[in-house]
This record gives sequence, C-alpha cells and structure tokens, in this order.
Amino acid sequence: MWACQQGGYRVLRDYLDQRRGRPLDSEEFDDFRNLVAVVRLTLDQLPAIDPLVEEAAANSFSAEDLGLPSS
Repeated sequence: MWACQQGGYRVLRDYLDQRRGRPLDSEEFDDFRNLVAVVRLTLDQLPAIDPLVEEAAANSFSAEDLGLPSS
C-alpha cells in the first residue's frame, strides 16, 4: 500500500509528508486510517476493475464516431 500512487501523488507517503514534523491530531489520524482502508480496498478490487475498464473502453465511441479529427 505504501507504494500506491494516484498519478504522481504517493497517496499514503505524501499525506504524511505534508504533516511532517508534528504529531497528527485525532481527526488527521482518523483520516489517515480511512485513507489506508480505501487504498487497501482499491488495491484488492483492481483485478475485478481492470476487465471492466477494458470492456468500457472497447464499447466507447471513437473520435470518428464523434466527428472529431483522428490523431
């Protein structure tokens, strides 16, 4: 979970880095625990999500379908 990134944002590490040098208050600690749970759930669900994304992409409109110039 520590290595999990969303774009260039290292989710857990960057959350804590932004609070470096001071203890987390109780609300921040609860937020961090919730963030860890969400990251864990997301990583657990990726094997089920990946085929759905591929299916959605296969059934999406193309640039040509939308009358857009193709690149």
